[in-house]
Amino acid sequence: MKDGANYARRIKSFASRLSRLFKEPPPREPRPVIEELLYAILARETSDERAARALEALYQNTVDLNELRVTTPREIVRMMGEDLPEVAAKAEEIGAVLRDVVRRQGRLDLSSLKDRGLREAREYLETLQGVSPFAAAWVFSRSLGGHAIAVDENMVRFLRAERLVPEKAELADVQALLERNVSASISLRFQAALRQRALQRQRSGGKGGRAGPRHSSSPSPSHRSAKAGTSRGSASGRAARARSTNRQASGKARSRTGSAARASSSGRRRP
Repeated sequence: MKDGANYARRIKSFASRLSRLFKEPPPREPRPVIEELLYAILARETSDERAARALEALYQNTVDLNELRVTTPREIVRMMGEDLPEVAAKAEEIGAVLRDVVRRQGRLDLSSLKDRGLREAREYLETLQGVSPFAAAWVFSRSLGGHAIAVDENMVRFLRAERLVPEKAELADVQALLERNVSASISLRFQAALRQRALQRQRSGGKGGRAGPRHSSSPSPSHRSAKAGTSRGSASGRAARARSTNRQASGKARSRTGSAARASSSGRRRP
């Protein structure tokens, strides 16, 4: 990554500051690994509250994960609600990952990943059908205790807007940059805070860039007022100078008239 050292410094400073400001939610009951994986699929590009509602809807509308595995994507969309971001893609991913787990494990259970080495466990997650880098990193960090930072496109847009990563940085590059420069001790808190900030910007209609100064060809009201005041001041000054000039001219005229009168009077007194 070009200028990587500079971006690394920015990320470290930002992560430290953001983690200090973030108020962590109360801890929740840990989920089984397979269920945490489903939740991670749903949590991409949306809030924890919306992801939790979608997961609960799946539980309420199916007997178990085996039934969910054979449910059509269209029906999964109906269960979760079409307002869930990327709902169609997530419905496809849920079916794909459940089928692949059964194919590889023989059952819908991923608890054995806790007995594997961290590198092997992460590789397993990343190679499951239907699992995005976000979901793999989420489960690896939250269920298996590994160091990873789950990053979705919304978070990448936020980081670009804050100029913390290059403007054209890809998701994989951003994730690698964060994992290298955010310490494991604050990584979960940082990930949660970053995700929250990115969602807040998205809701407020942020376009992914910094707001610049507004420019207008018309002067602002205060500028117009100041300009008008200046014009009035200039006009008043010109009028005052004109009055002063007139007074001076009148004084000179009176002086000349007085001198002429005295001269005339003196002339009449001579014999």
